[in-house]
Amino acid sequence: MTDRIAKLEDLLLREIAAYMAKARSGGIPGIVTITHVRLDKNLQSARVFYSVMGGSVDRDLTDRILMSLRRDMIMGLRKRLHLKRIPSLNFQFDTGPAQAAAVETVFERIRREGQSADHDCSAGESE
Repeated sequence: MTDRIAKLEDLLLREIAAYMAKARSGGIPGIVTITHVRLDKNLQSARVFYSVMGGSVDRDLTDRILMSLRRDMIMGLRKRLHLKRIPSLNFQFDTGPAQAAAVETVFERIRREGQSADHDCSAGESE
């Protein structure tokens, strides 16, 4: 059953991302990426995780737009996919990319400080 769920999650991810690509002219700000989809075990509802390049205003606007597009998305999925039941879609902002960027910033600062310390040590040895 879990293999089936994974396949359905992947299918929904691709279909929702394709829908979003077509809906770009619908006022969606910035770059929106559907990062992953998690289906409940009963296949009744799906959490659709997304990320937005932009600030909190872009994120809030994107959230409202996704909520307003939800019904159209479900109807589009119903037409395109031959499934007995299309799950309800619940959109959730994915904090993973932002957290990864913050960690990368910390690593970059550590690398720069390490290079600076190495440079200071080698300069002291040559004197």
